[in-house]
Amino acid sequence: MTATLSTSAPAPLGTRHPGGELRCACCFAERPEEVAAARDATRGFFDQVHPGNSADVEAAALVVSELVTNAIRHGHGPGTLTLTAHPDGLDITVTDPNPELPHARRPDTENGTGGLGWYLITAVCDQLDAAPNPGGGKTVHAHLPWAEEPCRVGASA
Repeated sequence: MTATLSTSAPAPLGTRHPGGELRCACCFAERPEEVAAARDATRGFFDQVHPGNSADVEAAALVVSELVTNAIRHGHGPGTLTLTAHPDGLDITVTDPNPELPHARRPDTENGTGGLGWYLITAVCDQLDAAPNPGGGKTVHAHLPWAEEPCRVGASA
């Protein structure tokens, strides 16, 4: 997994963007080990923007893990994870090349084929949606409100 900060151009981690938010973008390949790398990138981002808030970082790692797993399992190609910290929470966005939109399905507890992810994400996020991309593929977006005190987004460095 390659991680860069992005707005209109790459910037070092912790760079403030217009509007005061902090953003990290990571590209991932269609390999299962990329899920662990995505969680690690999420935790590293939290060390910068929301340190010491274990409830928030673990909730974000769960959401990232589920979304990236689904993108790898069903997306049929490389994807991108973008994390954007705001004063009220974290936006988690995953893109992949498959235009088929995800949906809740009955969990398969006998054969282990999944189905719990959408329910887990909706349990911790206050917003979850998916939309096709104009050039193909799709984007899944989740907003995770801060469970603990607000992060330092917009605070002077």
